[in-house]
Amino acid sequence: MNLDSTFAPSLRAAAGASRCRRSTWSRALVAWPAVVLVACVVPGSASSGTYPVATCDERHGAGRGDAGFSAGSPRFLGQARCRERGLIVRHEGSRERFGRQGGWSLAVPVGTTMTRLSARLGGGADEGLVPELTLSSRSGSRRLAEARPRARVVRWSGQAHGTLWAGLRCARRSGCGGGEDAALRLRRILVELRDDVAPRLEAGGELLGAGSRRGVDDLELRASDVGSGVHRLSVEVNGRVVGARVSDCAKRGRISLRLSPCPARAVHPFRVDTTIAAFRQGPNRVRVCVADWAPESRVNTACRLRRVRVDNACPVTGGGAASRLEARILRAGRRDRGPRLVGRMLDGGRPASGREICVATRTLLPGVSERVVASVRTDSDGAFALTLPRGPNREIRVAHWPTAARALERLMRVRVRAQPRLGVRPRRLRKGERVHFRVSVPGPRRDRVKVRIQARAQGRWVDVRSGRTSANGIARARYRFLATTELRHYRFRAVVPRQAGYPYLTGRSASRKVTVRPR
Repeated sequence: MNLDSTFAPSLRAAAGASRCRRSTWSRALVAWPAVVLVACVVPGSASSGTYPVATCDERHGAGRGDAGFSAGSPRFLGQARCRERGLIVRHEGSRERFGRQGGWSLAVPVGTTMTRLSARLGGGADEGLVPELTLSSRSGSRRLAEARPRARVVRWSGQAHGTLWAGLRCARRSGCGGGEDAALRLRRILVELRDDVAPRLEAGGELLGAGSRRGVDDLELRASDVGSGVHRLSVEVNGRVVGARVSDCAKRGRISLRLSPCPARAVHPFRVDTTIAAFRQGPNRVRVCVADWAPESRVNTACRLRRVRVDNACPVTGGGAASRLEARILRAGRRDRGPRLVGRMLDGGRPASGREICVATRTLLPGVSERVVASVRTDSDGAFALTLPRGPNREIRVAHWPTAARALERLMRVRVRAQPRLGVRPRRLRKGERVHFRVSVPGPRRDRVKVRIQARAQGRWVDVRSGRTSANGIARARYRFLATTELRHYRFRAVVPRQAGYPYLTGRSASRKVTVRPR
């Protein structure tokens, strides 16, 4: 066969504009008070969120919070006067041994990292008792600052997983005196914590049970978090939020008043109504999520995705419950007829006659709703039969609802080959003339469908044109015969390959003959 030019040009097809839904993560920006803005900024983990915590800071209504006082001897005294002078450490009484200390401490919670600190520190030393501010970490302890009589702002940035400690320490090896003038005052403490551990989430309830759901069902979410705590639980249906619960957290705006401001565990029930607009008849994507108090990144959010089938369209018959439902698909013997559905219902091994059977179909495409196409009753043998309409790849669901609580169901799938139609004109032409092709494909979703036109050459089919359909499912192309030197007969066909977004298997048209004469 001598098709006389290279098959480079493509099918002419109208290109429809495609829309892409972009999911974005909203980032909550934490604004530090002016006293901290001049601190050194160290980039945090790209995969973790941060949150500020205020302690003993009257500007944010923060009391002592998680600051605890401990002492190596009863002569170290602690007071919390956050509205006046802050966290105070004093010493009174007799001499103190070397290394003894007493002070206030803030322990970084498990799962978090301290990245910034700002505090107002003051105090003085006396008789070997020295006021200090230290930060312990895995690599040891480091002294951040010594207190001076005139209070000043102390700032730090870095990474620490240990404890912030502020107090008096006996630094004289021979021991310290009473040191009644030794003191430490700490207030307006603001730390930034980075939450490094994702929360955990479990979901249960009737909504996630087996089979189709209808009406109102229960959904229970159980969450835990070792860092900043469980802040928010949410339920999404097909991308729309249908329910949310927010924990009672210790906060003032975006400023936390505790190192772990939200509860470590949360259990919240939801009553989910499957008849609302967010649900559709058939399969639905139900996404449940938990976010901790630092939801700036994916690490601080955990989600679970479940598929929930909803059936609010099939009738509840109110008849007796059957024990078994059988159904199968018989392939149609003719191309102009759809598949045939046959089945039987049994009750304890005996035929269940007069029972109403609901038949629903759904095109196998994302986001397509199911629709009820027929309702039939079983005969005296408990049998039923139905010829389904022609159509694309589909899911067939057969259901019997004796009550609204539970249904007998069977799911099947029908796979169908595409049946494109190829038009060719003219069917007779001479060398140098063009043949025009017109290919139409069946719906649904028939825009921008890949189509190939093939010619029979040397015992096999070869592609001569390829492209996509327009919005109305039509593809057009043409071909000019330039090298035909004798009377030849050519055969052409259209092929629609299997492809994402088009609900058919690979299909071919009937072949069309074209006769070409030399001049």
